[in-house]
Amino acid sequence: MTFSPHAKVFFGRAENFLIYSDSEKARFIKNCGVKRLYQIPFDRDFSEIEPERFVKRLIEDLQVKHLLIGDDFRFGYRGRGNFRLLCKLCSDYGVSVANTPTITYKSARVSSSRVRRAIEAADFAKVGHLLGRDLSYRGEVIAGNQLGRTIGFATANIQLPRSRLLPDGVFVVKVNIEGDEKSYYGMANIGTKPTVDNSDRRQIETHIFDFCENLYEKTIVVTPLVKLRDE
Repeated sequence: MTFSPHAKVFFGRAENFLIYSDSEKARFIKNCGVKRLYQIPFDRDFSEIEPERFVKRLIEDLQVKHLLIGDDFRFGYRGRGNFRLLCKLCSDYGVSVANTPTITYKSARVSSSRVRRAIEAADFAKVGHLLGRDLSYRGEVIAGNQLGRTIGFATANIQLPRSRLLPDGVFVVKVNIEGDEKSYYGMANIGTKPTVDNSDRRQIETHIFDFCENLYEKTIVVTPLVKLRDE
């Protein structure tokens, strides 16, 4: 079970914040063998639900028999619910509860905050260790104004929600094209669109080395490898 949008995004307290989109998280979870994923809409009413009501709805609506949660999971209005309260409430319904042990990397707890700091520092090796996979950005190639093509550097551009956490700068990247098993390499500018003076759209503009095919409306995955400089 996941909640969407993230609470900080819903309350407008976070921009350039999410490590992965909802669709990407769903794909990763499915690849782990999970048969059914519930994405619960996070809105004003849901944010004010009391812990007791949350547990009651969870068990009665979904017929839950066992709950497995992260060790820092909080729920209910203002995060009042914790593991101890969840165990107490679930015991009244005969539902068992377990929490996952803390995972550490180099003696420190793995957390989304730690991942975000590594992304902002462009430490992609560390990000990969913390996530268990390379950090990547997936999107459909959109039409640009083709200014890059006029100076000999055609680019494949993907635009991402402002809620996604993007490390601004110029990077060496790996590019994978949906339907093509081959990996390509290139350089990408990540941030505001560099070829339009008045644009504040956040996107990834990638020049793929030794590649001249038309990628418009195709899905690509861009994996940043090394930061070369700021944007």
